[in-house]
Amino acid sequence: MISDGNSSFLTWQGEKGNSKRIPLDSQSELSSALATAGVDGIEYKNGDVDFSPVSKFEISFQRGEKIYQQLLEGIEIDTLHSRSDLNDAIRKRWQSLAKKQILDKINEKDNQEFMQEFAEKTGIDTSLVGTRGKMTVEILEQELSRVGLTLHETPDCSEIQFVPTIIHDAFKHSGGVSEMIERMISADFRNKIYHN
Repeated sequence: MISDGNSSFLTWQGEKGNSKRIPLDSQSELSSALATAGVDGIEYKNGDVDFSPVSKFEISFQRGEKIYQQLLEGIEIDTLHSRSDLNDAIRKRWQSLAKKQILDKINEKDNQEFMQEFAEKTGIDTSLVGTRGKMTVEILEQELSRVGLTLHETPDCSEIQFVPTIIHDAFKHSGGVSEMIERMISADFRNKIYHN
């Protein structure tokens, strides 16, 4: 189902869920953030939001389909009481896996080219380290907050995008986590994962 959230300050240019959403107020802080990225709105295709034009940086998941297996690790299904609980647990797990991949790349030795490009595009200070000489989840989260970026999963959850928080939060979307849950509860996909 297509979310029509934030319709008090956003409008569709065309069919809901298959067109661009733009701010009603062209002088708003949101409009300014979009203009900085060179766009006036965000495109949706089949209900999926496309933050690619505003993403500051992208990192691909290296393990492809294996991420689906890892998403359920550590989640106690019998303690969840609703679909919303499952969504929250999967989203939290995805964020954890995403942050681990980001930190693995940042903390790699002899990875100066990546670190320089990452720092330049995101504004994240990659020289900040914890007591063991490596960037930690806590430092990464503080830096994401400081520079105003939110991690976004693409619909297939194969890519981590660094999206300005003001834009990410304004353009409501179900996200890749919802797509993952649908795929995980599908018998065909369960068979694909566990029998390969």
